[in-house]
Amino acid sequence: MQSQGVIQRSANGLQLRLPNDPKLWLVLVAFCEKNIIRYIALVMSMIPGVSFFSSWLVPALYIVLILLCLQKVRTIGATELAVLVFTALAIIGTCVFYPQNAAYIFDKDQFWNVIFPCLRWFIVALVFVPNKENMELIGKVSCLSIVVEALFVVAYMIPNNLQVHDDMNRAYQLLPNILLVFNYAFNKRRFWPWFFSVIGAVYLLSLGTRGPIVVLLAFVFLKFLKDRRGKLWQKILLGVVLAGVGVVLVQSNIYVAILGMIKRFIAYLGMSTRVVDFAIEGTMLSNTTGRDYLAEKALEKIAERPLLGYGVYGEWSWANWNVHNLYLELLLHYGVVLGGALLLWILNLVRKAYFTSKNTYAQDVILIFFCFGLIRGFFGGSYLTFGMFFLIGFCIKEVRRTRHAKQKQAMGDKQ
Repeated sequence: MQSQGVIQRSANGLQLRLPNDPKLWLVLVAFCEKNIIRYIALVMSMIPGVSFFSSWLVPALYIVLILLCLQKVRTIGATELAVLVFTALAIIGTCVFYPQNAAYIFDKDQFWNVIFPCLRWFIVALVFVPNKENMELIGKVSCLSIVVEALFVVAYMIPNNLQVHDDMNRAYQLLPNILLVFNYAFNKRRFWPWFFSVIGAVYLLSLGTRGPIVVLLAFVFLKFLKDRRGKLWQKILLGVVLAGVGVVLVQSNIYVAILGMIKRFIAYLGMSTRVVDFAIEGTMLSNTTGRDYLAEKALEKIAERPLLGYGVYGEWSWANWNVHNLYLELLLHYGVVLGGALLLWILNLVRKAYFTSKNTYAQDVILIFFCFGLIRGFFGGSYLTFGMFFLIGFCIKEVRRTRHAKQKQAMGDKQ
């Protein structure tokens, strides 16, 4: 994906120019849909004469941009097609053999807000080729996304008593942007990217849900190890030192004092102090909020029907929600054999895409969505999320790009 005309350096500094590639526009729309674009649509809904079009803004953008992108795509790979066909067959097969699940699958809040976005993000992943210019642009746009989202909540939602204190949806919707900003900060090593990273982290902390914080910490750790600046032994030594400092702080009153300051600041903003309260009370890990029960129940159900499983959304009949564990969910839906095979295929695909790629920016994207999808999957994620379908689609495409690059290089060597 070419990005000429996106960023140009001038005598006055770095100038942003609008991208002229519909594929890059599609990527930007996907990453801004739940923040910047959502609030543009909200403003439109308040303007007489154009309010009707506000609900069609996002669908129209996707339809137009996907059609423009399809004009440049001549064929679709067999693996990509297989993923789409399998997903469709899994839903159809579930409706045939487990008709009681259909009510949950085609619930308007589930199908259009959960399942359908998986398709959109899968397409986004297939057209997204990260390079330095594009990743910097997306990093800057994500900085803007954090500011817009935080200002909207603090300046509008809270004063009007509209903000839910423990807002998991908002946290996970903005989390990809926050991860992209942290990645941008690591790569640029400048003040402003780190400044917006800190804003994003504090905002995430104030939404009262632990999962996004764990995902963010996992990404920072993996990105730190990936950073090519510095030798591995130096990173390990620094990690040990930081861990030692952390242990000392936790065992001292300084730790509680710091958390107290953070709690007072978040409370002053009118946001949730739930995560900080868990840390102060020492129940960050022990308070599972019912996830242990869901896991135990899921294991019992898997043991009762290990080969066939219960179909897509199979746990909703007894849990009325997903099992908050991607790995158990696959086994529960498809059985141990097929579910286990799918899990191993996904893990191997991600491993192969990351370690064979020579594109460091592609590796960054894989790390971001590995954390957003597979790390999150241990305590709250599902495989039926836009992040997982983006990860799968991107890794399929990156494996093919790497293979084609090697074949092209081999042909050049023979000549």
